[in-house]
Amino acid sequence: MSQRSKPFEEIHFGAMEKIRKLYGIGDEDEILFLQDGAHLQFSMIPMNLCQGGKAQYANTGVWSNKALKEAKVLGVTVEVVASR
Repeated sequence: MSQRSKPFEEIHFGAMEKIRKLYGIGDEDEILFLQDGAHLQFSMIPMNLCQGGKAQYANTGVWSNKALKEAKVLGVTVEVVASR
């Protein structure tokens, strides 16, 4: 299905409308549908939740180490509160 087709646009804009209603998101904010896996989340979570702040992490291994490193790259003050 083409992303330019009418059926796709109905699905796309319908989904955005439902998300706005469900979460109470106003028209002044954008809704993005992004394709990626866990690696993108390592940067998106601190970008959205730690704006200039501090984040606490449980360092449990390989994946949490990657998340910690990404948060540090973004300038987030990282505090490890638990480790394995």
